Amino acid sequence: MRVNLFDNSRGVNIVGTISKALKKELPNSAWKFDWRSMHVKNSKIFKLVYENQIQGLLKMIQVDE
Repeated sequence: MRVNLFDNSRGVNIVGTISKALKKELPNSAWKFDWRSMHVKNSKIFKLVYENQIQGLLKMIQVDE
């Protein structure tokens, strides 16, 4: 999914993408959080990408009531 973003530091509109992240794409050493350990069954992790770099991640889990 394409999304419109605003780069506040440069004052420009930019286009990013949101898509499902594969486990091998998740950062492990550059971030202070271990996203690879969060990739478990029944969960989906989505990434926000801009300029070919992951700028953000979101984990969702479906919980049955």
